[in-house]
Amino acid sequence: MISVNPLPSTDTFNHLLTSVSKIKHYSAAAFLLYQMMNVVGIVQNIYTFNILINCCCRLSQVDYGFSLFGEMLKRGYNADAITLNTLIKGLCAEKKIEAAVKLFDKMTDNGVWPDTASFNTLICGFCRTGEVGIGVEFLRLMMVKWKCSPNVITYNCLIHGFSCIGQLDEAMGIFDEMSSRGIANVVTYTSLIHGLCRCGRWTEAKEYYNQLVGRGIPPSVVTFNVLLNYYCKEGRMTEACQVFEEMSKLGKEPTMVTYNSLMKGYFSIKRWDVAMQLFDRMERNGMKPDQFTYSTLITGLCLNMKVEEAICLFNKIEYSEHPLNVTTYSAMLDGLLKNQKVDEAIQLFHSLEDNGFQADICMYNILIDGLLKSGKPVSTRNLFSELINKGLAPNVRTYNILISDLCKKGRPFEAEKIIVEMEQSGCLPDSITYNTIIRGFIHEQEVSKATQFLHKMDGKKLVPKKDLLSITTYSALLDGLF
Repeated sequence: MISVNPLPSTDTFNHLLTSVSKIKHYSAAAFLLYQMMNVVGIVQNIYTFNILINCCCRLSQVDYGFSLFGEMLKRGYNADAITLNTLIKGLCAEKKIEAAVKLFDKMTDNGVWPDTASFNTLICGFCRTGEVGIGVEFLRLMMVKWKCSPNVITYNCLIHGFSCIGQLDEAMGIFDEMSSRGIANVVTYTSLIHGLCRCGRWTEAKEYYNQLVGRGIPPSVVTFNVLLNYYCKEGRMTEACQVFEEMSKLGKEPTMVTYNSLMKGYFSIKRWDVAMQLFDRMERNGMKPDQFTYSTLITGLCLNMKVEEAICLFNKIEYSEHPLNVTTYSAMLDGLLKNQKVDEAIQLFHSLEDNGFQADICMYNILIDGLLKSGKPVSTRNLFSELINKGLAPNVRTYNILISDLCKKGRPFEAEKIIVEMEQSGCLPDSITYNTIIRGFIHEQEVSKATQFLHKMDGKKLVPKKDLLSITTYSALLDGLF
């Protein structure tokens, strides 16, 4: 094209750029072709810049996208809704939500009229960061101020957002508003069912599933996986199998998620033999296990006291085409420790670096917890020093393990020192930390100290565990309070 004289039109080059970006060669479009266009003197227009900015955002290089945006403005082109949406999407993808809102405000103040896609991008961005309430504010803003009609994507983002943070009543309120507009789809129902299952509101989840089927909307594979995963977590394998059969009748092919859930469910009810049969069936059907599958198998076998089988599987994976990763190592390490094979666990841990891996804080937590439960506090202290020397920061789980061990040994005052150290390092205690230390002081009949931590917990709006306060304990705490 660039060898033709005269040169083809800019629109022709735009078609080429669009095609290259559609096959996800974003780097070629945004950098190589753009530079060539400049060299041979091809005049870019606003459509060219929108395509190139989109490529930059897809490459997680939104800053370079803004450079192109500046170049576009210098050449006298005015941004449109597509430019706005693309840059906002790029910022949201990099979790720069505040910057996205500022850009929205600035561009709309300068005459760019947003569309439904603009608001959807912002709303989904807020929902992904857990700020669903602000997402709802933007829903009202789009309808009242900008006269944009929300669509199924708008509502689905909000329902999914509320479901993820456990605010199911708000999610159902959005669903009712959506249903009144007649635009609920299988994604809507699945998000709501998933949220209800996660919060243990199974009766309502089942009602929405029946409503979905009653409206003639075919459940998706994801819908079935949500139901099946819930049953498996509850150990209700008869119902899980019924969902699996219904799925097959509707011609929905089971996915890796389906098999992983079923295997985990059978392991939980001590039917490791059935779980392994499912694994064989999955492989016969041409599915390649992923690292989560292997972790599930190793964890499940160790849970069922089949640690030798787990070790054989681990060794088999090591020499197969599926490379081990830290997740698989962690599962094996945890299994060895829970089966009192401490020496083998330490040996496995030390073999990590020889195999090109670096232990993460989760792996250190597993080993520290296992060694403490095996009565090896000296080794634990060495590990704690080692992880700090390696530049790893202990997290709340690390400290909770240490605090729990001290409280179980009747040493809550030493555990209190750990909490002070924890706070000084910038790691904030959570509800588990406070529940543990309160229970530790109560066990040692130090009611005033337990009360002190209960006050702290209340000040941080953290909720005590339901089993923390027995009637006797509650009475003792009341005496301490008054």
